[in-house]
Amino acid sequence: MSVPENTCDGLVVCSACGEVLVCDSNGDMPDICPNCNDKIEWSQWQDPCEEVGE
Repeated sequence: MSVPENTCDGLVVCSACGEVLVCDSNGDMPDICPNCNDKIEWSQWQDPCEEVGE
């Protein structure tokens, strides 16, 4: 299981392999990493916009 990580340039990546995680055409983020097939644990992810109160 991987917790998504935020990069300095604003991307969200899989903590297991570093694959950039992008939303699909419906705006949904993946539940499984498309590169390493690890389950993405979104409940542990902290949105950086929420950290600064935006």
